[in-house]
Amino acid sequence: MLIKSCIRKAAMCFFAATIGISLLTACDQRITILEGHNGESSQSSNLSSETEYKKEELTKEDITLVVWESSGGPDKWIRQAGEKFTEIYPNIKIEYYEADIANTFYMLRTGEYDIPTADLFGAPHDRTEQMAESGIILPVKDYEQVTTNTLSSAYKHLFVGDTMYGYPTCCETYALFYNKKFLSEENVPSTWDKMLTFCESFPQNFPDKYGFLFQCNAIYYTQMFMSRDNNQLMASKTATGFMTKSALQGMELLQQFVPYFPENAIEMTLSEYEELFLQGDAAIIVDGSWFISQADSSGIEYGIAPLPAFSEGGTPSLSLSGVRGMFVYSKTEHPDEAAAFAKFLTTEEMQELRLQLTGALPAANIRIENDSTAEFVNQLEYSYALPNNSDMKNFWAYSQQFCEDVWKGEEINVALAKYDRYIATGSTEGYTPMPSGYSTRTKTAESNTDNE
Repeated sequence: MLIKSCIRKAAMCFFAATIGISLLTACDQRITILEGHNGESSQSSNLSSETEYKKEELTKEDITLVVWESSGGPDKWIRQAGEKFTEIYPNIKIEYYEADIANTFYMLRTGEYDIPTADLFGAPHDRTEQMAESGIILPVKDYEQVTTNTLSSAYKHLFVGDTMYGYPTCCETYALFYNKKFLSEENVPSTWDKMLTFCESFPQNFPDKYGFLFQCNAIYYTQMFMSRDNNQLMASKTATGFMTKSALQGMELLQQFVPYFPENAIEMTLSEYEELFLQGDAAIIVDGSWFISQADSSGIEYGIAPLPAFSEGGTPSLSLSGVRGMFVYSKTEHPDEAAAFAKFLTTEEMQELRLQLTGALPAANIRIENDSTAEFVNQLEYSYALPNNSDMKNFWAYSQQFCEDVWKGEEINVALAKYDRYIATGSTEGYTPMPSGYSTRTKTAESNTDNE
């Protein structure tokens, strides 16, 4: 593992053949950054411009492809990429519609949406097997070309067995955004204990403002508190990561932050948290690289730092990393054309455009010159990816209930046991609470070992 200065240097020059997912143990899926080529440009066969793009034999009829993606940057990218695509295929128009990419699978599966039906749509990689099994997505056409265009650390998460189902469009993780009006880089809390102290003292100088915020009703973020001692969620079919001392102590730590959050925090959306930060009402927020474009547009002077560690001098807490893919809806009337546009989004030119418009980590090996994006490459060293298998169905189905229970003060050993049981059976019936001895609130906590 390289020292941070090397990581930063590598990040500012290139993102991946310099980035890869290493299996450090049988259940460890950290993303590590490697310095490569001594600053020389990677000699890959990526499609680098529309002049090199090989035009395909597609319909001659005038058609429109509907694309679902999120707002706040990806919307601009789809629109501009669509214009480029239409220059190549004048008879094919691209229409963007805003959708919550975490729920696009459920929207299409249930038919509960009020926008035109997607021909292709964005979704996180961990939904891939569920979508494939439900039959709502089509396999990737010309996957050899897509794997040539993109990073193995990105496209490998979009395979189910030997079949590829999605076109990787970016890599994602999260870190701390801090407002330089309230604190400098040197004063960003480096540990969770310091963050808690900061939350306690901040309102004394800035009444009606918040020291630190994160979306507390989303397991995507709350899991960072459970990552002590490299504890990872859903590492295998038998190790969910919830029935551990690290998880229990982490959720007890999380509960200590409750008094310093808005009263309705557990009901707030990510956009509402982001708005508090952009309005100058929060000093620090946990958010992803997709938030860079909004922060830049707001004019706020901000910085980005790794997540706090659990002890002074320790490594940052683990964030979740993921791949956002573009998937072709199985019921589209234009499967070849939808696949062609999805593949077009993986070309180097379109990846550079996305980086420029959103700041999100690219899924291709391209130059990174954005300081903010480079900071996320640093956090990627301390991240791991969730699996894309069907076990994730119950994981996500119960996640919000778990977060609400913990936030509202349920006994942690009970909340964790219920979640673990639900993942295994789809029900909380028959759960067995963790031994209370794991709690940091008891004198016997240090004498116990993890209950794997």
